[in-house]
Amino acid sequence: MLVAGPFVGSAYAKETKKQPDGKWNGLYAGLNFGGGIGRAVTSFLFYPPSTLTPGTTTPNLVKATDNGVYAGGQFGYLWQSGHFVFGGESDLQYSFMSGSDSLTTTFIYNGDPQSGPATFRANQSIRWFGTTRARVGFALPFKTLVYGTGGMAYADLRDSANVAFPGPTYPASVHKWKGGWTIGGGLEYQLKKKWSLKGEYLYYNLGHLHFQSAMNTGTGFINKYNMGADGHLFRVAANYRF
Repeated sequence: MLVAGPFVGSAYAKETKKQPDGKWNGLYAGLNFGGGIGRAVTSFLFYPPSTLTPGTTTPNLVKATDNGVYAGGQFGYLWQSGHFVFGGESDLQYSFMSGSDSLTTTFIYNGDPQSGPATFRANQSIRWFGTTRARVGFALPFKTLVYGTGGMAYADLRDSANVAFPGPTYPASVHKWKGGWTIGGGLEYQLKKKWSLKGEYLYYNLGHLHFQSAMNTGTGFINKYNMGADGHLFRVAANYRF
């Protein structure tokens, strides 16, 4: 026993040293707060009366930046095998992200200057959005988890646009939930007992929304708009493990 005791103790100490400090298994839920920098690149095409072929208009592009803060909640589940941690998380946010951009110029349609100057304006706001993502991470010393994450994103988009000449105007709007994808990463630190804090970054891309104005009764033209939705999200969150 005098010989075996120190040997067993030494082996136990080495094994203990290899194990991560934090325990990340189980169900968790929490709250978060953050800010976003969104982008809504918007273009348009004029369609003459009784044709499916649009004319060529230049310039026809604006880039709205929908910045703002948001807050919400999240829940998820993690499994841990040694230092490796994997699982999933879903979140839902209420957002104040919105922005607009405009361009005032003399538009050129099929090579001919139009009456003007005219103004092209685009607006985008995001009222609700959420994600459902996988999380894959590595448990570091000092109860810290570094992880990558990616999956599905979805948002309540409220887009509007208008090209206003001195006479005719071509307003249009759309309100729609739109799906896309997201990818990012973060760092999470365990506090005492069952609480943890994390910082996270996500890039999201929701594709494009297509919408059009009513036919202008004076000109017979309609205007079709194409508005994108992508951007960057930054957040801090607190989680409680059950």
